[in-house]
Amino acid sequence: MLWRRPNRHRLEKRAAEILGKEAALFVPTGTMGNTIAVKLHTEPGQEVICDDRSHVLDWELAMTAWFSGLPWCAACIPRTAS
Repeated sequence: MLWRRPNRHRLEKRAAEILGKEAALFVPTGTMGNTIAVKLHTEPGQEVICDDRSHVLDWELAMTAWFSGLPWCAACIPRTAS
């Protein structure tokens, strides 16, 4: 019953104020936040291209692929030593 807790509403309201946004949404995990973000920025059948070492590709691929209906492509980008 997380949606009924007043602290969650206060947290969302304060986060929106800090970020200068109309509203905010609390999600309990980073995986949930990343999955929602991918879903909002894509449409089924589009392709997500990311670095082959990206966190979302390594740890959240199956969930975002299933939930959003997206194929993933890992781009091998050469890195220069600094």
